[in-house]
Amino acid sequence: MQIKNLIDSIGVVPFSIFSIWSYKLSKLKQTQISSNFKILGNAKRRDESGSYNHRRELKKFDKNFDFDIVDLENKTRGLASKHLSVVINYFRDTDQFREDLEQRILDLESTRNQLKERKQQRALDRRRTREILMGDFDQYTLDIERLRNKMKLSERQYELDQSKDEEIDKKLNEIEDGLQYYKREIMYPDNGPDNGTDNGPDNGPFQQKKIAQENEIYPDKKSNEEGSDNKSHPDYSHLWVQCKSCYGINYKSLFNSKLYICEWCQSHVQMNSSDRIGFLVDSDTWSPMDEDMFSLDPIEFDYEKEVKPFDFVKWESGVDGIIEEIHENLKELIKEREKADKDHFDAEEGKTEQEHLDGEEGKTEQEHFDAEEGKTEQEHLDGEEGKTEQEHFDAEEEEENEKTYEERLNYYQSETGLNDAIQTGIAEIKGIPVALGVMDFKFIAGTMGSVVGEKITRLIEYAIKEFLPLVIICASGGARMQEGSLSLMQMSKIACALYTYKLDKKLFYVSILTSPTTGGVTASFGMLGNVIISEPGAVIAFAGRRVIEETLHIEVPEGAQETEYLFQKGAFDLILSRKYFKRILSLLYLFHNYRLAFA
Repeated sequence: MQIKNLIDSIGVVPFSIFSIWSYKLSKLKQTQISSNFKILGNAKRRDESGSYNHRRELKKFDKNFDFDIVDLENKTRGLASKHLSVVINYFRDTDQFREDLEQRILDLESTRNQLKERKQQRALDRRRTREILMGDFDQYTLDIERLRNKMKLSERQYELDQSKDEEIDKKLNEIEDGLQYYKREIMYPDNGPDNGTDNGPDNGPFQQKKIAQENEIYPDKKSNEEGSDNKSHPDYSHLWVQCKSCYGINYKSLFNSKLYICEWCQSHVQMNSSDRIGFLVDSDTWSPMDEDMFSLDPIEFDYEKEVKPFDFVKWESGVDGIIEEIHENLKELIKEREKADKDHFDAEEGKTEQEHLDGEEGKTEQEHFDAEEGKTEQEHLDGEEGKTEQEHFDAEEEEENEKTYEERLNYYQSETGLNDAIQTGIAEIKGIPVALGVMDFKFIAGTMGSVVGEKITRLIEYAIKEFLPLVIICASGGARMQEGSLSLMQMSKIACALYTYKLDKKLFYVSILTSPTTGGVTASFGMLGNVIISEPGAVIAFAGRRVIEETLHIEVPEGAQETEYLFQKGAFDLILSRKYFKRILSLLYLFHNYRLAFA
């Protein structure tokens, strides 16, 4: 009780035994406690001496300071138990927290291991896929090389067979001519050199009979030799297609299934854009873009300046002078003709009637036949060759130049069914969505005008927005001159769009060059692909051969502007036949991590 009063006098509520030692008293409380302990000590000393006053003061102090040791011990034990429970709870909570922390660390480590295993598995799957694709690509390359070797062997065999056939035909013709010669000698022994005939195997009545029989069997050949018009022949162009390289005839209904590749020489014939889209993309996946765009005449290419007023007086004076000059020339011509007629009449009178009859009899029937036979087939061919291919081309070009630009646009739009020289759209190749542009050479030679440049630029911008791979098939004669500098501006516009597509967005562009690809198309987007593919035997150039020779007065070597020569110089990445386009493009896109549309 005394301890309790002491603690109350200190003014601290005890919550543990340690708080007593940690408590710092104020000076007033310190003086009161020290005075009380002094009085307690003095009282004990006085008790020893037996002082009554001191005992009375001690009793007074005992009343004020009731020291109950049992109560203090109980309180101390209670505080110690509380402190122990607090310590136990603290260590228990600490152990629980440590266990939770270790469990979370273990979970984190397991998650890290799982992610690492997933990454390793993905890398392994990618490596396996890449190895499989590389194996397929190598197999396809080997197949292509084998096919090329087979093609070369077949071409050599064809050339050997053709040379053998020519030799056999030549020998047969010689034998037949010899037989005709011996027959003629047997049946007409009197026909000799004295009668004005040639006893060689190429002349005589039997040769005439042979020509007459050939004319009966081949009436078209006779009409050709007589200079008849080619329009008299029936037109079979809807059934057959002639190759311009080997002049072989291909059946048209099968020609489309063979991708317009000649079955005789394996050369690639020109295709229109619709057929190219049909064989390249998956069925029912073609979705065209910007079909409503069509060209106008922005610079008024065919505009002519106003003609000055007609000066009638000047014209009339000029006409009078021309008429006087004509009259003078006529008078001189009349005088010369009268003099020539007089000289001719004097010369004719010197020839008697008997000499005239003898001269007419000298022309025998055999001489007449020989004179007719003198017009050989070679002379006819020489006459036909007078009209060279260049003259025919110039005539067609002159006829084409007579049309205005708007008339040409209307004509080619009705002829091809297209609004301009390119088709653009979205499609799928082996299930991979792509942005596709296909140029059509049959529309004003595939020239690039404002509409072509705008459609290609919009296609590239759409591919950037949708992160699509880009394919452009080029077949063009260059920039369109009827639109002037506007057509040249398309080159830089498309190049800027491709810069954003390739370098900023890191997307994949494949350029396919077909025959012919020249001019501004070659100088711009045709040669800017990440991968450049060309068809075999295609003409790739900036300026045409005829333009170079006429401008620079030099001779361009044969084949210098064709695919095989340019490939050796590093102009392309791959020479590829049409039949492999779809497969190789899908492999290229898979290599560059483009996914399938249904994946």
